[in-house]
Amino acid sequence: NPEFVSRMDAIRELLTTGGRTLVQGALGWLWAKSDLNIPIPGARTPEQIAGSASTVDHGPLPKDVMNEIETLIVGNPDAADKPRQHQTPLPLQSALRPLVCHHDL
Repeated sequence: NPEFVSRMDAIRELLTTGGRTLVQGALGWLWAKSDLNIPIPGARTPEQIAGSASTVDHGPLPKDVMNEIETLIVGNPDAADKPRQHQTPLPLQSALRPLVCHHDL
């Protein structure tokens, strides 16, 4: 589906805002959703551990980036009760899983 691929590419670009890696962006997304979230990423190498740990240097994703991602995932975040036209909502897990699970640092 070309629309899905286009939206995923846009999400990937937003997750790497501020020089983050894709994994750091995904962790920053989780952190920005709630300061009560404590992501526990898996890693196979010391480099992956260091990359994930350096997420704290970047902090959570900025609110404007979070809003753009939300718009890409579900449509207009300010119109939650309105029907979404011309966009199929992306389930959050489906939207982020390919970004984190299938990429090595």
